[in-house]
Amino acid sequence: MKKSINRKQRIALIITGIMFFLALAFTAINSITNPGFKEENAVLFTGENNAEAGYNVFLKSNPLYDTLVLDKDKFVIKEFVDYIDTSFSYMYTGTEKARLTGDYEIIAMVECYTRENEEELIIWSKPYILSPRETFEKADADQYNINKNVSVHLDEYNNFATTISEVSKINASTRVTVYMNINIKAETEDGTVEEQLSPKIVIPLDTNYFRIRVINDAKPMTIEEPVQTQLPVNNTLVYSLTGAALLFLLMTLSLLIFTEGTDPDSHEKMLNKIFKNHGDRLVALRGDVSAAWENEFEVSSIEDLVRISDDLEKPILYKYSENRYDIQKFYVLNGKEMYILDISENIMKGEKDEKEVHESDALKQKATEGRTIAVSDTGKAT
Repeated sequence: MKKSINRKQRIALIITGIMFFLALAFTAINSITNPGFKEENAVLFTGENNAEAGYNVFLKSNPLYDTLVLDKDKFVIKEFVDYIDTSFSYMYTGTEKARLTGDYEIIAMVECYTRENEEELIIWSKPYILSPRETFEKADADQYNINKNVSVHLDEYNNFATTISEVSKINASTRVTVYMNINIKAETEDGTVEEQLSPKIVIPLDTNYFRIRVINDAKPMTIEEPVQTQLPVNNTLVYSLTGAALLFLLMTLSLLIFTEGTDPDSHEKMLNKIFKNHGDRLVALRGDVSAAWENEFEVSSIEDLVRISDDLEKPILYKYSENRYDIQKFYVLNGKEMYILDISENIMKGEKDEKEVHESDALKQKATEGRTIAVSDTGKAT
């Protein structure tokens, strides 16, 4: 036996089910045939740049050390230093042949500096060129090396820093930093890439003893190309979409097979009309409306009750029920007066009038058919 539901609601549910099924099915198919792409960078060329610095402290003849070269892990005593031999090396390696061009120089930078809020600030500086700029070029190279040594005489820089301190009356820390500035360019079939490196040696000045600090530099060189890679099918998403689509398909088929649409009866039509046209005037009550009223007046239509409500400026009341067929009466209360609309009587009257109209139409149709037969018989007799 098929279950009866409102015809319009049934059609709306069926259309909604079909739309959801088609949308989910299309999305599932699209997820399989077009899972999408992600953009990645493909490495076409890679080069490695390693620049290192080193030093040896050569000593004057002194009563403390027997050797001419000081060990790396010891403090340097300024008065025992003859000179410092600094060494710089640069090594390039690449994954493929490239045309290498570039230049390098070695500079000693004397600096006076201070610190504020953990930030280092340079007060003054003066550069000294220890090795002038030199250029280099090498074709079809997958590796390249540079090695360079320069001597640093601390007395020259200490004397200069002391002179500036006395003249400027600035009492701040000083140092000399020896840099090797390297500029490198690699040209390959896949493109060109450039890099700069600056290994350095930091030597404190204007102090009787100190440690030397070495800072190396290493930087990669890469040439990349963006490529799009197709993503794998998201099986979890496909299964979820397919399951949801099948669920809506089954629900739609169930509505088609196990239900039938029915038009609303007279009571439901009447309620729908009242709530649609006058819903903003209605107030639902949980309890019953008291029957103890001195004057009760029954009206014949909702329009009459609405006019009374407007004239008295009172709301239209009714007892709420989940079963719409229990909603039979609507009220307007004013002092000791109650105005009532019983829609069940209106419905019965409407059905009776409709029945009489149908019966009248049927009688008229029979009378018309009788006259038609009589005219036809008369024609035959003639």
